[in-house]
Amino acid sequence: MDRTKDRRNPLTCAAVLVALTALVALNPGCAWFNQMAAKSAGWTKFVSTDGGFSVQVPTEPNAQTRTVPTDVGHLAMKIYVSEDPAGASAYAVVYTDYPRALMAKATPQQILDGSADEAKANPNQEVKEFRESWMGNVPGRSMEIHDKRGFVTHSRVYLAGSRLYSVAATVPADRPNSGHVDMFLDSFQILDR
Repeated sequence: MDRTKDRRNPLTCAAVLVALTALVALNPGCAWFNQMAAKSAGWTKFVSTDGGFSVQVPTEPNAQTRTVPTDVGHLAMKIYVSEDPAGASAYAVVYTDYPRALMAKATPQQILDGSADEAKANPNQEVKEFRESWMGNVPGRSMEIHDKRGFVTHSRVYLAGSRLYSVAATVPADRPNSGHVDMFLDSFQILDR
């Protein structure tokens, strides 16, 4: 079934965002360490002024836009994917702007909690962890998804106003966190818009 053609409940758009992010793809607690680790690993800072974010990536991200139909209209999802030079891991940032009609129908908590719905419903993967996460005063959720293909996706989802961000690192299950996963996730910053 072509999922881009079905009408989605707007509350599960967060789940679609996480699923798309997962498909395309050492926190000692200080930004200085992450910047130094990124420089030593050959990673660079990527800034999306349109997307309103910055993140450390191993290679220049490829960007694309995918449109998903919902009950409140079509939502455009902007997708940025960076692969490690060996091609074994993918690092992605996906965002979408929700219309006011949707924001009026759901609380931020409902939207964020909906981010795991599709991941939990997929029989080819298992959500091992799902918890509340914050970036300053921006609410979010963190999850770890294991799939049957042998990959683990570490994902954080944030709702900043009406913009939903999904930040995910997908790595081989035999290398679940080489330090790059935390470095990538912790380097993500929402810029003033």
